[in-house]
Amino acid sequence: MSASAEATTSAVDIALAAAADVELGRIEPRPEKQSWSLWPDALQFLVALVATLKPRHVLEFGSGTSTRVLAWACAEYSPHAKVSSVDNDPRSSAVAAEALARQDQRCPVSMQVAPLVIRDCGGELLPVYALDPEKLATAQPPELVLVDGPPLLLGGREGTLYQLLGLVEAGAVIVLDDAGRREESEMLERWEASLGDAVEIRRLTSLTGGQAAIVVRQPLAGHRLWSHRLRVTAARIPELLAPGASFVLVDDGAYGDLLPSELRARPLVEWGAPEDDAQAIAELEAARRFADQIVFAWPGLWWLDYYQGFAAHLRANHRCAHADSRLVVFDLR
Repeated sequence: MSASAEATTSAVDIALAAAADVELGRIEPRPEKQSWSLWPDALQFLVALVATLKPRHVLEFGSGTSTRVLAWACAEYSPHAKVSSVDNDPRSSAVAAEALARQDQRCPVSMQVAPLVIRDCGGELLPVYALDPEKLATAQPPELVLVDGPPLLLGGREGTLYQLLGLVEAGAVIVLDDAGRREESEMLERWEASLGDAVEIRRLTSLTGGQAAIVVRQPLAGHRLWSHRLRVTAARIPELLAPGASFVLVDDGAYGDLLPSELRARPLVEWGAPEDDAQAIAELEAARRFADQIVFAWPGLWWLDYYQGFAAHLRANHRCAHADSRLVVFDLR
């Protein structure tokens, strides 16, 4: 872990310990819990994190009560800081701006309305914010980011972290709200499987709503996501294989030289893809003469959806040894 990321991890621990002593009543007018806003203990943690990190730039996705709290915390504890608030909903942004204008103490805040657009995030099409960097409060990369959007009904937050990895530097911390919800919990697992040690994900289960703190170890520009995710997945394959096992690899030819040379991997078919389920099953039965396991690796996981008869045959006759968003392994023995 880089020195900056290690320092940030320590700052998260310090902020967690100090959060209970934060007095939100010092903010005028006092923030009130709304149905869509962060819980008070999560707001206390954000204030404590600002006091510990003393960031120069704080970025949030999803404006509201948190905008006022972050602006107050920066004015109180990090006098050179600026806040950028981004929301896809013009009304939410306007309401937050009006509330902020009534607050006595605040740092400079830039409000931006950014619609959601679909972008390729390392091989997956996900919603992200159509962010205009020139409308942020400062060109300084954000050291602290709050992710409280987009809402689930508009595609959720999965693409937001990938977007942020191209905006921050090593040592930045991203706080994810609602991490205790099933959708966000599953999203955290996909991030971990896709990004490996580029991030350190801490689930802050002591906070209401199950916040998560994501410390960035390795920033990744968008064009590097695909190759990084391939390397992370390739490194995981040997860990899932039985000792000395030979295996069939279904990967659409994406892995090339990424796997260690000593691994005995063969394709299920020598070229292209099977014409139908019958051919796929025939190739599988032929492969069982030399293969102990079959591995479906992203981006070849589509086989299990497209060849439904083949997938049903696999599940009925062979044990699934592992399954996640990146890798599915069946034992053919």
